[in-house]
Amino acid sequence: MPERVSVLADQLDATQRVLAKHSIDARAEIQALVLDDAALEEREARRQAMLERMFYLVRKEAAEAAGKETTESYFAALDAIAER
Repeated sequence: MPERVSVLADQLDATQRVLAKHSIDARAEIQALVLDDAALEEREARRQAMLERMFYLVRKEAAEAAGKETTESYFAALDAIAER
């Protein structure tokens, strides 16, 4: 994933430099851009999809661990901690 971020940064930099050669200040245009609701929803959906992929295993492991936990195992863990 870090390599993708680096590639995206390079592409954005290249795009801004090309636009600057044509007297287009991309940074200023981007700062002034106001997105409509559809664009904002699209971005949020993309972010949520990325977070789902990033945290899939963590959520899966947590669900599996929660399924294995019982009241007895919880109190046994507390007793083990108290004995130390």
